[in-house]
Amino acid sequence: MNYFITSSVSVEQTHLIAKKIIKKIYKKFNIIFILLYGNLGCGKTEFVKGVAKELKISPKKIISPTFIIINELNKKKHTLYHTDLYRIEKNLATKLLRDFIEELPSDKKIILCIEWAEKLNKKILNLLNSLDKSILIKVKIIILTNNKRKICILKWKIP
Repeated sequence: MNYFITSSVSVEQTHLIAKKIIKKIYKKFNIIFILLYGNLGCGKTEFVKGVAKELKISPKKIISPTFIIINELNKKKHTLYHTDLYRIEKNLATKLLRDFIEELPSDKKIILCIEWAEKLNKKILNLLNSLDKSILIKVKIIILTNNKRKICILKWKIP
């Protein structure tokens, strides 16, 4: 487990933090799960935009999927899935994600960003973490002031 805390004073800096994380782990794992925690307006979707930038996906394509549940953005070598569990009941969120995981393609690298990950139970987190060549990154974003955020990142992988 690796844990670190950083801060951001701008949207661009939040994007840069996300880009650095993806750059560091992209080649090592086939499936990357990024679980995002934090209050409304803290910057979870902006963090996903930073992930998209590193994956050569236009950040303009990253919109909060609150009403459509999941966005799928395909590139030749990878697919970025961006989901938002805000409007979904806790038990349903876990079931939907479990079903979704079973259908993931195996011919591409997968990056799955999950906003409102606090809706997931430990069983599903263990399932995510148990997949071959996968990594689970927990990102908690805390609003300090209008522009300043504390970003806590936990890299979790059980061998």
